Amino acid sequence: LLAIRTSWGALRFATDIVRNDRDLMLGIVREMWWAAEYVGEQLRVESFFWYQVLHQDPMGWMAFSYAPGEMRENKGLVMQAVNSDVLAFKYADGDLRSDREFALECVKKDWRVIKSLGEELREDHEIVLAAVQQDLEALEYACADLRSDQDFLLEALSENPRTLSYMPEAMREDRAVIAEAAEINGTSLAYAREDFRRDKQLLNTAMRSIHGSCTGLLWRTEYTFGERRDSDEVAGDDSTAADDDPAAPQAEASPDAERSEAAAAATLRPSTDTWEGVALTPRWEGLQQLEAAVAAA
Repeated sequence: LLAIRTSWGALRFATDIVRNDRDLMLGIVREMWWAAEYVGEQLRVESFFWYQVLHQDPMGWMAFSYAPGEMRENKGLVMQAVNSDVLAFKYADGDLRSDREFALECVKKDWRVIKSLGEELREDHEIVLAAVQQDLEALEYACADLRSDQDFLLEALSENPRTLSYMPEAMREDRAVIAEAAEINGTSLAYAREDFRRDKQLLNTAMRSIHGSCTGLLWRTEYTFGERRDSDEVAGDDSTAADDDPAAPQAEASPDAERSEAAAAATLRPSTDTWEGVALTPRWEGLQQLEAAVAAA
């Protein structure tokens, strides 16, 4: 033991009795995971020993890389190793790495498993989609056919609107594709080129996708694109002129008229939040004022 603590390489010269001592080897592997290379043959083929190795230390998955092939094709052990670190998947036996159902299960736990998959599985629609829904970087590991598959990309876009920015240029230049994307996920329009973002029809499509159209309330969205409307200027000038004219008659308001004015002021009217001058988020104001006016009446 003193020799092993001085130099782990001395373990290779230890007797089979020492290298097959469970408690001793578990202690050594816990301190030096690479010493698993010299585990005795009796322990090497014991699945419970490798379960203990994986369970006792977060770095046990690295020691597991020295397990024999029959241990690394054990789904339970490999999954436990993957739960410790996703990189452990690459140490699974070749047949297990090509097992579609097992690969899909692992990808659903962590998309980075796709990095260790073979070419055939990186062509699998369901596996790649499960990875992309977690992180769009997974698209970089998908096969070329899926990266250029419009239907697949639009399906991924339904979960992550930024998928639009990963589409091939020909798709991003196609208004029909952008319209379909906006209908599926309205937020995706934010990743389209500027002229598409300023297209009123596409904006309305995006708004319907985001907010729906089942409220039963009539509303409209005015797109000013950061420009002041002429009607605003005229209204503003008329209002200012009326206020400044001392000869203008000033009618005394009656209680009934005040209530009517309050109700009129509380009429639902749309207002908008703007992004780069584009009205994107219609909302309704005046509900509290309307309730107060109705109660007063």
